[in-house]
Amino acid sequence: MDTSLGAKGLIINEKEILVLIEPDGKLDFPGGRVKCGETHREALIRETVEETGLTVCIQEPAFEWSFFKRSGRLIAGITYLCLYIGGQVRLSHEHSSCYWSTLDRIDHPDLRRWFDPHGRPAFSFDQYLAMEAVTIK
Repeated sequence: MDTSLGAKGLIINEKEILVLIEPDGKLDFPGGRVKCGETHREALIRETVEETGLTVCIQEPAFEWSFFKRSGRLIAGITYLCLYIGGQVRLSHEHSSCYWSTLDRIDHPDLRRWFDPHGRPAFSFDQYLAMEAVTIK
C-alpha cells in the first residue's frame, strides 16, 4: 500500500487559530508531508515556514489522523498544538488567503479531518493557556 506521513499545526495566538485558504476555496491548517529522514515535528516547522513565514513552538500532539486520497494513497499524520512565537503571515503559492479564527468557529468539513471523528478538537484553550504559561515564562 502506498503511504505518506503528514503533520499539521494548530497555530494558536491569543485564543485564535490560523486557518489557511487554498486557491480553490478549501480550508486548511499549515503543514504537509513528512520527507524521508524528517520527524513529524521537523516537517511541521519546515512546512509552517514555507506556507506562512511564521515562527512557532510545537507543543503536544492534539490528534492522530489518517485518510485515503482518491488515488488510493494512505495519508497518516499528527496534528500538533503550536504556539505562535512571531512573524507576519507570508503565504506561499499553496494558499490564497488566511484568517485567524476562534476555536468555536472552525467546525468546517474541510478542517474536521484534522480533529476527532466528531469534529471536536482533542484539546481546549484552557489546556493551551496552561501550556503557554509554563512554556513561555
